[in-house]
Amino acid sequence: MSVRERIFVLVLAIFVALHLDLWGWGWIEPMLFGWIPYHLWYHGLLTLFVALCMVWLVLWVWPKNSSKF
Repeated sequence: MSVRERIFVLVLAIFVALHLDLWGWGWIEPMLFGWIPYHLWYHGLLTLFVALCMVWLVLWVWPKNSSKF
């Protein structure tokens, strides 16, 4: 496994740990813009960062010559 792949796996493991959100259970506040609950905007931002991580995977980690796989 290359260094790029190891870094990507580490970042992915961090995202999995952040997805569990054990510290925010039972929170209602803070409300974003007065009507979006904490969990909704937290997971919305997390989804955005995971999508950026997938773009990073395709551009930086994915093998250049994938025809041999």
